[in-house]
Amino acid sequence: MRPAVLHIDSSRGVTGAFRDLQAVMADGAFEHHLVVPETLSERIEGVPVLRLPMLDISRRNLLEYLPRLFANARLLDRYVREQGISLVHVNDMHNLLGILLKRWQPSLTLVYHVRLMPGSYLGRLYHLLKWLVVRYADRILCVSRAVHASWQDAAQAVVSPDRPMMTERHPPPDIREDMPVRFVYVANYTPGKGQDLAIRALAESGLTDAVIEFHGGTLGLAGNETYLAELRELSASLDVASQCHFNGHADDVEVVLKAGDVALNFSESESFSITCLEALYFGVPLIASDCGGPAELFEDGVSGVLVPNRDIKAMTGAMVQLAGDHKARSAMSLAAREIVRARFYAGDRHETGRQFAIALDHPA
Repeated sequence: MRPAVLHIDSSRGVTGAFRDLQAVMADGAFEHHLVVPETLSERIEGVPVLRLPMLDISRRNLLEYLPRLFANARLLDRYVREQGISLVHVNDMHNLLGILLKRWQPSLTLVYHVRLMPGSYLGRLYHLLKWLVVRYADRILCVSRAVHASWQDAAQAVVSPDRPMMTERHPPPDIREDMPVRFVYVANYTPGKGQDLAIRALAESGLTDAVIEFHGGTLGLAGNETYLAELRELSASLDVASQCHFNGHADDVEVVLKAGDVALNFSESESFSITCLEALYFGVPLIASDCGGPAELFEDGVSGVLVPNRDIKAMTGAMVQLAGDHKARSAMSLAAREIVRARFYAGDRHETGRQFAIALDHPA
């Protein structure tokens, strides 16, 4: 009989964490159950799904958050008992549902994913949440060595990189020699994701014919809608509005990335970065900031260019360099495909599934 696993994910949209979870649920060694916010519109097939009225924790909404947390936990407590769930997997540290379930049912095996760096939006809450996760979790999965560096004092913390399902349906990208260059930036419009830095770098680059194709969503959050409006205003104020195209969520990331000549990711803090992984997997030359996890995905100067975090001058220089060097882009494209596939997709089993087996004391 397969162990039953309950996955708890609070993503409001199709995030990198959610895409990795979809790959985890393909592991047939377990019977999977999924809990998501009722606001998630993504269609999910193949597993039982519970949709709950979740709230993201913050210092401003604790009076509303705590009653909602306990109400949701009571529903899940009953569900776990009825379904014979043996392992609860929480897909990020800011969701306390797993902590309450473990408190009420100590025999449960509790696994927490950590996908946030200490300097994330959680602020001081990060340290409180870390204390709770370390106290109650049987296994803590850090998505990168950069994240694990802040959790290595916890004996149950290990590195477990993301590995979303990838299928290449189209030929490798055409590394064009002619200009103008097309930069592509795939990331939700969230403050700190670095789109503003890319706009400033483009304005300073002198690449007057180059364009940046931004692709992402706002997840329905007012702060993100405001940020997107600010990006449009910034591009206009720097006189590059005609070169900055703000598109919605990319339904086919492979097509979007391969339509560009160079992928950009200037996020100020990334625990891993699935969008960087995707660019490398599909052979699109990448320029990324040294902000945590991305540095672990490729070799600077071989399969991509790593620039210092928030360094607009370095970003500008890298964009100009790759825009004018067709041979370098071609070499990076080939190296990226080879290195990232060997590093992250050589094994048959997702590392998270293997960690579940270890946590349940089953042979991996």
